Amino acid sequence: MSAVEENDVKDSVVKDNGYNVVSVTKTDPPEGIKGDNWYHYIIKRADSTIEGNRSGTLEQVTTHANEFVEELNARTGRKGTSVWAPNKKK
Repeated sequence: MSAVEENDVKDSVVKDNGYNVVSVTKTDPPEGIKGDNWYHYIIKRADSTIEGNRSGTLEQVTTHANEFVEELNARTGRKGTSVWAPNKKK
């Protein structure tokens, strides 16, 4: 799979240990899927990495990745642990 760098958003990394969009790059479509407007995005936080593929324009996929980051950070309270994680025993 070839990927051509289209949009590098590393400069927008937030310093609060939350999830951040690292990059959105042009990529080939998944096997068996027609179309040539596919992008691969990478989202990171500390040791966690989330990668995804999505069709659309660069702007649409970048917007999707940024909205995904907002939702992830809202769920974790930007503290690095999920509100759904079990409470630690004392």
